[in-house]
Amino acid sequence: LTSFLPEQASAANPVDMIASAGGPEYARTIRTVAADPGIDALIVIYIPPLESSAHEVARHMVEAIGSIERRIPVLTCFMSARGLPEPLRAPGVRIPSYAYPEQAAIALAHAVELGAWRAKPLGAFPVLAGIREDEAAAVLAGALGREGGWLDAGEVRLLFECYGLPTVREAPAATTEEAERVSHAFEGHVALKAVGPIHKTDVGAVALDLAPGPAVAAAAAAIAQRVEAAGVEMLVGAAADPMFGGMIAVGAGGVTVELTRDVEVRVAPLTDVDADEMIRGLATFPLLDGFRGAPKADVDALRDVVLRVSALCADHAEIAEMDCNPVIVRANGAAIVDARVRVQLPEPIRPFASRGGG
Repeated sequence: LTSFLPEQASAANPVDMIASAGGPEYARTIRTVAADPGIDALIVIYIPPLESSAHEVARHMVEAIGSIERRIPVLTCFMSARGLPEPLRAPGVRIPSYAYPEQAAIALAHAVELGAWRAKPLGAFPVLAGIREDEAAAVLAGALGREGGWLDAGEVRLLFECYGLPTVREAPAATTEEAERVSHAFEGHVALKAVGPIHKTDVGAVALDLAPGPAVAAAAAAIAQRVEAAGVEMLVGAAADPMFGGMIAVGAGGVTVELTRDVEVRVAPLTDVDADEMIRGLATFPLLDGFRGAPKADVDALRDVVLRVSALCADHAEIAEMDCNPVIVRANGAAIVDARVRVQLPEPIRPFASRGGG
């Protein structure tokens, strides 16, 4: 670099060619730096002293970047009031270009993270037993027949049964008297919740750990008391992204998710490694792992729920959105206490950034 750059230039990292550098200097510097095996990526920044030189510099940039023999990421930053010069916008030119160096650095950091993720062992796509794919498709087709939207509670339950997703036993009750009567059909204590498009805990529409009988009737009448749930509340969700396809999320559940925003997200379908990393990567994972002497929750059961939700969404593109919250994870097993599923006609083309191809 010092053999051809001006004396005032800097050959250190970052290289500063000074403002007098033109297209040939940019081209030679790009080739020289890119040939160094100690260089992993380039961000080429141009701040035009004269607007008329931008086109020439861009042309030399494109030619030099195209001649690099090593496969390394190269990004450009053209800090020009007139936007990106034509050579960098020409058909067939695929060089990421940004208006500010910070944007380029952030994009490069994301690319590095993506590369590291792709380099990791993929893991195994599990063979899940007891899946009834055709029956699940029939449930979704029925919802699409009425123009999609959220599934009702019965449809959600049947859909989850088709994929072996554990749910609690439940029965509908239209009155306080009916709630008291049906509670006697359950073994042990019960939970009572309202059905509707509301945040149930926010409005006191959930009561837990109720003894069958008068206590259920009282809770149904007031529905204002909420008792502490046994187990750890988690969230498992999914959404269809137009670019990446199915996205699976797991995080702290109940109202905690809105407070902590502690959520891990991956592209479906998930492997066993993906599911483990998502769960153990949560800041609130210690709650599942016996925090402050509490019994350890059944992480294997939660992982199974995550994998089955992934399989359900990967098999059925009609599922636009799913929210299982809370998923109660106890010392032995997990159960989805409340869930919503929204369906719509899927896009006919597979998203190009979906996992496994495009």
